[in-house]
Amino acid sequence: MDIVNHAATGQLRSDLSLVLRENEKNISHKIEQVLSEADHWKFATDEFYCPVPYHNELNKLKKGRLLKNINESDRFSKQNLFSFGFDRSDQLRLMQNMIGKEVRLGVNTKLYEYGPSDETTYYVARHYPGKDFPDKLISTGRFKKLDEATKIDMVVGSDGNWSVTYYTYDPGTDRIIKATRYALGWNGQTEYDFVYEHADLSRIMVGEVVWWKSK
Repeated sequence: MDIVNHAATGQLRSDLSLVLRENEKNISHKIEQVLSEADHWKFATDEFYCPVPYHNELNKLKKGRLLKNINESDRFSKQNLFSFGFDRSDQLRLMQNMIGKEVRLGVNTKLYEYGPSDETTYYVARHYPGKDFPDKLISTGRFKKLDEATKIDMVVGSDGNWSVTYYTYDPGTDRIIKATRYALGWNGQTEYDFVYEHADLSRIMVGEVVWWKSK
């Protein structure tokens, strides 16, 4: 599949560019609204919860470990503390972590909105709780079902950069068998094959190279 020139890629890129423009000026209000809807929090040493499947594995990001005995009031107490806010329905609504060693330097913030058919729209922003600087919307993304065997995840940045991932599912199951990815500036698209042992994902391959392996 040529995902770069696929009609769904162009349409979603256009849709997200519009969403980005529409929310650049009201991102502060959106952040405050989502914060007000956070009913309870969970904490980790790095990124942990994400509605986009295998986000950490495909991007070679370290997956955090959950932390206990952290109070909501302490979530900006140190740099490597990731906070995940959930609403009353236990849906993930936002993730935050400090950019530097002081909260005045900004907080990485990712907001999540949920639509029909498990569609998820998310916003990545730099938030300044103390109002030292204006909040800034960095990018927006969407994860959605394309057809019975395909889901698509795309991110469009305020700087014009964009990336897209097509997930191919085993028919009739929720098992991903392939991810095809492209980012602006890449020399073509890259395919990632998912290899399972029994019911568990064993490794992700790029050609003959092991991209990720289960511990």
